[in-house]
Amino acid sequence: MSVIVNNRSENVLAVFLKACDLFTFTVNTVHNEKYFKKRTFASLGKPIVDLAQAIMAEVHFADETDNETEAGSARRLELMDDIAARISALQANVKVNALKFHLTADKAREWTIVIEDFKKAFNNWRKTEKTRLLR
Repeated sequence: MSVIVNNRSENVLAVFLKACDLFTFTVNTVHNEKYFKKRTFASLGKPIVDLAQAIMAEVHFADETDNETEAGSARRLELMDDIAARISALQANVKVNALKFHLTADKAREWTIVIEDFKKAFNNWRKTEKTRLLR
């Protein structure tokens, strides 16, 4: 049986793969001295990499969390709230580094596109989970 396109939930594997893409892009950008100088890596770069890695890990953990019970679904949504907060923090870090440090506007735009691509998939998954919990 086919599912109407607008009613399809986001494939969790696709969300995880987009989180991996975000992590990879973040690591490659932060380790490029054109955008993050060695002297500021510990204070500016490492926390950003840590955020992206935490997002990736929490997506995996949320997916592994049982959603067959009400308590499990509620726990999964709590994890998703944490992921959403980390996404927001990552976006803020990109903005600050573009405005105040060495991140170019072009690279910040490119990074924002990667974040938004992940965020869209993540929000679709989150919406599906909230709907499931309310049933």
